[in-house]
Amino acid sequence: MWDEFAAGVRARSDVRVCLSTEDFGRIRSKERSHKVVTDLGADRLHVIAVARAYHRLMPSHWQERVKSHERRSYDEWLRELLEGDDSHEVHRSFWTSHDVEYMASRWLDVLPPDRFTLVVTDDSDRDLLPRTFEQLLGLPAGLLTPSESTNASLSMNAVEVLRRVNHEFAERQWPDREYVRLIQGGMVRELQSAGRSDGDVAVPALPGWARPLVAERSEQRVETIARLGINVVGDPSCLLLPDQAAADAADLGPDRVSVEAAALAVSGVVLRCAAASAGAHCAAEGRQAARTVRLA
Repeated sequence: MWDEFAAGVRARSDVRVCLSTEDFGRIRSKERSHKVVTDLGADRLHVIAVARAYHRLMPSHWQERVKSHERRSYDEWLRELLEGDDSHEVHRSFWTSHDVEYMASRWLDVLPPDRFTLVVTDDSDRDLLPRTFEQLLGLPAGLLTPSESTNASLSMNAVEVLRRVNHEFAERQWPDREYVRLIQGGMVRELQSAGRSDGDVAVPALPGWARPLVAERSEQRVETIARLGINVVGDPSCLLLPDQAAADAADLGPDRVSVEAAALAVSGVVLRCAAASAGAHCAAEGRQAARTVRLA
């Protein structure tokens, strides 16, 4: 399928093609990245990647994983990420995508540095990314606009409820399809749409033990970006760890959630069950009607 797709891209030499997928950032072998470049056409390919500050990316990444079965606490997850090695899945999957030198090395062996662009995101400038793509694609300025809908983050309290539900799913060996249907499609959706309740807190800053490790990696990344000689859009200093208070131990594992958030979590599951029940009822009526027609 990839070969057919790539051939179609090569055949459209009269247009600019934008392929957007995080899978390219997860490529681990140089053979695969070389194949991508060769198949799409090295003479027209430009790679663009995005770098976000680790201290902002890590809590966001952990939360997204909790939405997909993760059972480790934030502190446990950070320890495997920062103190583990490639034998640890958490460490391997994160750094494959977010270690700039590792990621760039997969492409710079076959592309010159001026064909690799790194965008350093700044939370205060949401227009940076769309303006960069407009320039690379030759589009009119202002054509691309940031979406008003966002992947809303959950409070730490809500994430902790979800994480404990993940434990229940694992211990009771409930099927993955029910997790997707009831938890991701019901509970998480309701919690995201409702926003924060009184007493809820955001996913906290880094704990004290993690700060020097993240600071060191952040400084190394900025130095690496300067050394690689690639195109850089944005200010690399935004990637450095700011001077901020470390998270309190109590913030890393809250044991309370607001009544409103708990009610919404249950409501989300009930709504999905009701929708499934209604669908099954309609399907049963349809089958009965079909049998009635055949009998007639």
